[in-house]
Parts: sequence; structure tokens; C-alpha cells
Amino acid sequence: MDFELIESQARNFLKKHNLTVPVKLNKATNILNIEIKEVSYPVNSAILYKGHSKNLIVIGKQQSLGQKRFNIAYGIAHVLPQHQEEFFTSNLKKNKPLKEKEADVFASELLIPTPVLKQKAAKFNYNINKLAEFFKVTRQAILTKLKIKDIPYCHDQQHGNFF
Repeated sequence: MDFELIESQARNFLKKHNLTVPVKLNKATNILNIEIKEVSYPVNSAILYKGHSKNLIVIGKQQSLGQKRFNIAYGIAHVLPQHQEEFFTSNLKKNKPLKEKEADVFASELLIPTPVLKQKAAKFNYNINKLAEFFKVTRQAILTKLKIKDIPYCHDQQHGNFF
């Protein structure tokens, strides 16, 4: 699958529904008739149940805001392409099936659209902490996206450690 096409689909979803960054995921889930349920769940993954009239994303209460947002965006990704399975779990396996990789790419682009990232990276002097705070995602999500898009970054604003 062409990951650039998936990124384009995520940006088109944002544009079609007038969603701006940082994305208000409650608006996106309302559009798609997805209910979010927070439960005591011991891991940082989420579960998507696809129903006939409503979909449900289950996330753990203990997760950080950034992790919750990624897991919700990941669930949205599985609802949009009309995947055939009835439920999905987000996980951190390295050898994920293609559908899982596509959902990761979609979720990342939904939360951190590349054109906005390039603009904000320059504005925030490529500081990972400021970018993560702006997009309301984890530092790891920003770092991964910057590396994939070959955008310079620094960990510490004082030292200017560019990699």
C-alpha cells in the first residue's frame, strides 16, 4: 500500500470535516459514530469493536493524553477504510500486518499532519517537547514522525542537539 496515499486520506478527512490541529478527536468520533470508553486496562493499547450501528473504542484510564489520542486516532483509521474485521487492538509489535501499519500511518497523519508539522517545527525551533505539547501527542510520536519525514529536531532547546 502507498503510505503517501494514506497520509493524503487523513489530511482529506481533516479538510472535509473542518478539523484543525490539534485535532479535536471527540468531533471526529462523533462524525463517525464512535463511542469512547475509558476503563481500567493495564496496557497502553486500545480495542476497537465495530458494531452495526455504533463503533466502540476502549482505552485505558491510566494512559497519557498523547497515548489516548493516538489510540483513538488509530481506531478512527480502522473505521474509515471499512476493514472487514469486527475488532482491532493497537499494539507495539514490530512485525505488524499491513492493515495495522496503515492504521499507524493514518493515525500519525491525522494527529500530526506533515505540512503543519513542517511549519510548526520551524516555529518552535525544532523542539520535540514544544511540538508534542502543541499537537497533544507523545514525545515518541513526534520524534518518530520527524525521523520518518527527515525533519531536523532537537531534544533540548538549551543545547540545540540536532540529530
